[in-house]
Amino acid sequence: IFTYLGAVTLTDSTVSGNSTSGPNANGGGIRTYSGAVTLSNSTVSGNSTAGPFAAGGGISTYSGVVTLTNSTVSGNISADVGGGIYTDSAVTLMGSTVTANTAAGAGGGIYVTNIDFNPTLTIANSIVAGNTAGGGMDDIDPGTGTLNIDFSLIEQVGLPLVGSGNIIGMPANLGPLADNGGPTDTHALLAGSPAIDA
Repeated sequence: IFTYLGAVTLTDSTVSGNSTSGPNANGGGIRTYSGAVTLSNSTVSGNSTAGPFAAGGGISTYSGVVTLTNSTVSGNISADVGGGIYTDSAVTLMGSTVTANTAAGAGGGIYVTNIDFNPTLTIANSIVAGNTAGGGMDDIDPGTGTLNIDFSLIEQVGLPLVGSGNIIGMPANLGPLADNGGPTDTHALLAGSPAIDA
């Protein structure tokens, strides 16, 4: 999906197995230019970018906020930064999971660039864990943005976050992406996961 001066809103949907290739070929699954991305009960998985400066394996936005509610970003691959999500704007995760994404550069799960803004990342009741980045900051690279995180599991340590009720520095112990009974595939919590009842 690509929009120019247009928003993307998906409900009960899956964007999977797509790719882009070439210089600056951002957004393997979804790319917006001056448009918000809003996902509800949806999954973005198995998308990729290839080529120089091709960021945002799953989702890429320029001047567009990203809002995920009860959604999953999983198994996306970026040839540059932001394996799961790449943006210069605010990100909000509510009851969502960002896992198993990979970036050749920084920010395996989420990468925020601060060329124009200093956006806020708001994360609640969510999991950001098990992502990898060749350039460091495996789960989240917030740049100079603000991290407001509450009641979430973040595997990466050392982030300058503000909030309470979080589990930091522990793996989420998630099952594979599978049909667990919802409208799209998700990652179930396996026995012993620190996120169970937390």
